[in-house]
Amino acid sequence: MSQEKAKILIVEDEVIVAMDMQNTLNSAGYDVVAIVGKGSDAIVKAKMLLPDIILMDIMLMGSIDGIEAATRITEENDIPLLFLTANSDTKILERAKMVAPYGYILKPFSMQELIINIDIAIYKHSTKKEIALNQKKYKDLYEKLATEIAEREKIEKRLSISEERFLKVFKYSPDAINVNKLDGTYLEINQKFIELIGYTKDEIIGKTSIELDIYENPEDRYKMVEMLLKKGEIQDLEINFKNKAGSIIIASMNAVIVSFNDEQCIVSITRDITEHKRIENELKRQEDRYHNQYMHNPMPTYTWVKNNEDFQLFSFNIAGRLLTNDEVINIIGIKASDFFSEYPEIITDMHSVFNNKTIKRREVLYKFKLINRALYIDFTMAYSPENNIVIYAENITARKQAEIDLKHYNLELQKSYHDVEQINEELTSAEEELRQQLDNLTQNKDILFQSKEKLNTIVANIPFYIAQIDANLKYLFVNKNYAELQNSNIEDIVGKYVYEVISKEDFEFVIPFINNVLLGERQSFEQFRKPLNKTINGLYIPNKNRKGDVSSYIFIGEDVTTKVEVENFQKEMEVYKRTTEIKQQFLANMSHEMRTPMCGIIGLTELISNTELNEKQKEFIDTIKDSSNSLLTLINNILDISKIEAGKMQIKQNVFNFHKTISYINNLFSAIITNKGLNLEIQIAENIPKFIKSDEYRIKQILNNLVSNAIKFTNSGSININVSVAKEMQEYILIKISIIDTGIGISEDNKKLLFQKFSQVDYSNSRLYEGAGLGLSIVKELVTMLDGEIHVESVEGQGSNFWFTFKANKTKLSDKEELVIIETLEQKYNFNFKILLVEDKAVNYKVIRLMLENIGCSVDIAENGQIALKKVSKNVYDLIFMDIMMPIMDGITATKRIKELYKNAPPIIGLSANAMDGDAEKYKNEGLDDYITKPVFQETLISIIKKYLL
Repeated sequence: MSQEKAKILIVEDEVIVAMDMQNTLNSAGYDVVAIVGKGSDAIVKAKMLLPDIILMDIMLMGSIDGIEAATRITEENDIPLLFLTANSDTKILERAKMVAPYGYILKPFSMQELIINIDIAIYKHSTKKEIALNQKKYKDLYEKLATEIAEREKIEKRLSISEERFLKVFKYSPDAINVNKLDGTYLEINQKFIELIGYTKDEIIGKTSIELDIYENPEDRYKMVEMLLKKGEIQDLEINFKNKAGSIIIASMNAVIVSFNDEQCIVSITRDITEHKRIENELKRQEDRYHNQYMHNPMPTYTWVKNNEDFQLFSFNIAGRLLTNDEVINIIGIKASDFFSEYPEIITDMHSVFNNKTIKRREVLYKFKLINRALYIDFTMAYSPENNIVIYAENITARKQAEIDLKHYNLELQKSYHDVEQINEELTSAEEELRQQLDNLTQNKDILFQSKEKLNTIVANIPFYIAQIDANLKYLFVNKNYAELQNSNIEDIVGKYVYEVISKEDFEFVIPFINNVLLGERQSFEQFRKPLNKTINGLYIPNKNRKGDVSSYIFIGEDVTTKVEVENFQKEMEVYKRTTEIKQQFLANMSHEMRTPMCGIIGLTELISNTELNEKQKEFIDTIKDSSNSLLTLINNILDISKIEAGKMQIKQNVFNFHKTISYINNLFSAIITNKGLNLEIQIAENIPKFIKSDEYRIKQILNNLVSNAIKFTNSGSININVSVAKEMQEYILIKISIIDTGIGISEDNKKLLFQKFSQVDYSNSRLYEGAGLGLSIVKELVTMLDGEIHVESVEGQGSNFWFTFKANKTKLSDKEELVIIETLEQKYNFNFKILLVEDKAVNYKVIRLMLENIGCSVDIAENGQIALKKVSKNVYDLIFMDIMMPIMDGITATKRIKELYKNAPPIIGLSANAMDGDAEKYKNEGLDDYITKPVFQETLISIIKKYLL
């Protein structure tokens, strides 16, 4: 959207929805010029205010609906419209299409969705106007040119000037322009048309579009010509082309019929909108995915938006409709103060959650008036980052009913015992009335029996542990769940004392609570039962007689093991997550601090080794290179272990020369093997293809580790590398590589430790064999990620055979394509590009500058981002290498400033010693075009230059 505010007219008969859109759009930088609720008012306001876009509800109050109002408006004014509707009826939508709106938005919708659709509509409309303006301009130019050609003998000088002017416009137009006869024969095309279609000018001129097969659907060509002959022009026709490579291009075409030399011709202006359509489709897919997740959440969910001092219901999901029998479909936009009018505590909680950006829960017996039901609802209110409140409503009526039944049981139980005591007193004091009251007593006993039976049924079926115990700690009653908790049955518990049933440890735990409940105080506690591995929430409730003394007490217990385990697991996961983050940060810092000086060491060593040296100097340089590479390998191993543990290690497939990879291993270790007096033999089966598709870097890493181990533990004899096909399928082959040595071998006990982290065969103080014990554990993980397996066969004192397999996808390269790849790999480079290197470490920029100069580049140095800005303002560079961490101005800040100041800024490649997963994406998101880690190798620089400059 441009800096000038877009003027918006809102046509919506629901005032709350309209006001909400106005507040949001004004906050987003738009100018809502008016809000109307009727179609007739919309027609008047549109003509008077001439807004940039109209948001039109289809269903409006009054005799004129949104579709008719839109039709009248667009007949008089060229104003883009977006329809807003909660109605998905096909007939209504088909009728709405006749107006040619710029889109439809189904209610309910998010404000983010609305803003995206507004921006797209304004962009499409402005593009349409620009194309129409260009079309008129080009049409005038062509007609003028035709007239000048007819009068060329009289106004030859003016014709020459005009033709030159036209050709410049034709040549440098940002859109593809072509001139055709009515039969489709191309007469003239500009450079943009050549780039769009992919054919050369010689391949196009004189041929028809049908002969070149550039239309995805050839019928589109005939329809386009038919429209032109009927109307004389076409505007914004969306059509699909095929370029020479066969790729589909989505384009917007404008065309007119003009006359050249008394012959009718077609002038077409075409714009590539493929990327625009892709973005538009991706936005819709993301919105659909989010909406689907929200709507199908099994928990009833309601979204409320802030409106002044109140909240309004914005949306609710399918589960929310089920909870209210679909009768709340008409309450979108209702105020929270009305919806929760009988529950002010919920309104208070909502304001607290919104202001403090927190979460609250509240249990309420909620009366649903629309369905005439009262349900116990557990409301969870949470603040959303979109500045609204999401309320989850869980129906806990069943659980509450069980609690109520339990309370009723307790009351009835107390009443029953009270009745029994009263009867006993009457029997003692009035024995002479026994016969007269016998019938009544019998009747009371029947009622008591029925009541007990009913209560026993309830108690037996609720999911709690229940027992009644008298003041002497003797069991009067237990339910089945309580008996099972004590690993017993009801008959064996009733009549016994508590200390005879539960363990001594449990009795010592509960006796303080028992003492307090016998004093008339309710007691609650949480106990972990070790033998059962359960956590129990317990409640003691005293029963008092008429004198106020505690005659017995009720125990009610609940198994909360799962709840406690979940809480403990969440705490452990938080600790693990924090520990992992600290470890990742430590490894990132360690990598940065170690790679920075190594960049200079390895780079200078590589450059020195390419100069003339005597034998002693070569020996020193080789020692430095070996030590540096060993240290770099250790760093990489530590980082690889971290990536594997974090689940961030990735396999990157590419086509490469597998035979050359094996040769690379041979060349890498040949000198070391010769110095130790060993023999190296390599055998590659004939059916192993030259080129395969797999992760070359990880395969080299595996071979490097296994071969170096074989050399390390072999003092005499030979090392054999055998490559064969273990299994061949239609799409891939399973390659097996064996590394066989005649070294010290491995004992059976040590074999079990081979692939564990930080494990080595030699743990003695003598440290005959160096290493951190990380290599084989990494190798095992890498082989697994390559869909293979690794094994070892060894006899102590005789040698070892390490073999592994990996899956390699077959390639379909011809001999010619293989030759091109080989020539590319062996190519010598002599670039002639101007490079700006931004690096604060002198050793590093000296090394990288020498590497770049060795391949023919000229290099300027800037020691911080501020100096880099000055250099860019005075010079033109083909490429910039930018260090991330620098004094005065860092690389990220400098990159952003360069991109802001110069639209045609050269590619900017980040340099950093940070090598953790995620660093590359993080820096690219900050504006860098690419990113490489230190130490920097010449091959990496060549790869970057080829990628961005060739």
